[in-house]
Amino acid sequence: MPDLIIDFENHLNHGKVFLVELETEWQDAPDEAPNSIDIHMYVIAQNFWQAQYIASTMYPDVRSIAVHEEPVTPEEYATRRNRSLL
Repeated sequence: MPDLIIDFENHLNHGKVFLVELETEWQDAPDEAPNSIDIHMYVIAQNFWQAQYIASTMYPDVRSIAVHEEPVTPEEYATRRNRSLL
């Protein structure tokens, strides 16, 4: 049994979660035209720059990456997820 467990909620409460918006192409079948889709994901990082680096490393082929400069607050996360962590 570990002495300490650090989970997503802990990172969120300490200002270490950043919202990243990605735009990429999605193609249902090879003979169909690609569609553009937007993806929102949460990245655990020490700062904006690290969040941007992680996102660009994980998804190098996307059309665009936009990282919110301020970390997500627990209230913002709860609102976006339509539930409460508080």
